[in-house]
Amino acid sequence: MHPQEARKQYEKLPTKRKEVLNRILKGETRIAIANALCDGSREAVNQHLRQLYKSFGILVGDEFQRKLPDLIQQFHKWQESPAWENVALEFAQSQRSPQGPNPFIYGPAIAPEGFYGRSPLIREIKTRIGGMTPQCVNVVGMRRAGKSSLLR
Repeated sequence: MHPQEARKQYEKLPTKRKEVLNRILKGETRIAIANALCDGSREAVNQHLRQLYKSFGILVGDEFQRKLPDLIQQFHKWQESPAWENVALEFAQSQRSPQGPNPFIYGPAIAPEGFYGRSPLIREIKTRIGGMTPQCVNVVGMRRAGKSSLLR
């Protein structure tokens, strides 16, 4: 989709869907968005995302969780176009949170020094695999959630 077409699609979005998109681009989690905009309904957020993927030509089947990085990446590209001038989109890289800048980095697993906020989880995994009777541990999560970085 060309940046001009994407801008037209963005401007046609219902207010709430636009707010969901803006919050996703800021790096907010689906749970936080559900609590803020959809009375706690994650399914409502997922429905908004499905419609966004469809609006911007990203949806293939029902694999909406795998399409979120594509949507974010596409908006980064579009933002650089003159067609998007004067559209106030805020991306996660420029967002500051109480813990500091958003640590999400699109690409390969990050180095251990760039990975923080998971100390309790790391302790739990170490306790399970290094105990008197070691246990198997499965690390399961959505794509790009930090599983590889955690194990590194």
